[in-house]
Amino acid sequence: MSRLRNRAARVAAASAVVVAAVAVGFAAPAGAAVTQCVGTVTGEVDGDLIVPAGAACVLAGAQVHGNVIVSQGASLHAVAAGPVTTTIDKNVLGFDVQSVLLQYQTQVGGNFVIDGATGGVTGFDINVHVGGNAIVVRNAGYTFIDAAIVDQNVLVTGSTGGVEVEWNRVGGSEDVSWNVPTTMSVYGNQVARTLTVLHNTGSGHKQVIANNATRSLTCLGNDEPFVGGPNASSNVNGQCF
Repeated sequence: MSRLRNRAARVAAASAVVVAAVAVGFAAPAGAAVTQCVGTVTGEVDGDLIVPAGAACVLAGAQVHGNVIVSQGASLHAVAAGPVTTTIDKNVLGFDVQSVLLQYQTQVGGNFVIDGATGGVTGFDINVHVGGNAIVVRNAGYTFIDAAIVDQNVLVTGSTGGVEVEWNRVGGSEDVSWNVPTTMSVYGNQVARTLTVLHNTGSGHKQVIANNATRSLTCLGNDEPFVGGPNASSNVNGQCF
């Protein structure tokens, strides 16, 4: 059990390190191009794009050749414009946003990191591709990561709204831990390394079903009601089966 507690502490520390590292990567050099988005942006964007505090931005078939930064209280919705998908060459980062949602095959070259969201839906869905890590921390709204491709790791932690992580293909590990969700579903994910579900508390229904984790699947300390399977893994521990 002490090993699992240590793992949980490492998960929290790792999320902070990734958020900080990505934030440092957003420090644009003097004279670098920066575009502000208030309303709808389409077409080519050279350099970083920033959604100002409290603003709402829609990327519709945009090609952002840099990072997308969502400021406090702001929202971002990335969609296609007809057959033209939105692409973001680097990272998507938000601190204490309202919501950030990527849809309709949006492509992200780097990480998707949202630390604090207040409402609406945050995450991404069908055929969205994230080339790095996908991290959602402290979301009071609905966390929605569904039928997408994440090349590295997925982490959802510290969230108090609904949590839906379903039908994704994950190239690294997936961790859904230390949330107090109104409802939680971890369903149908294909995870190349480890799937970990620890200490999700509260009275909301929680389920971990039909996942395939190559290395291991561990579920411990999750409050009832909790359904832990069936799942597939060569090494299954705790509440899951």
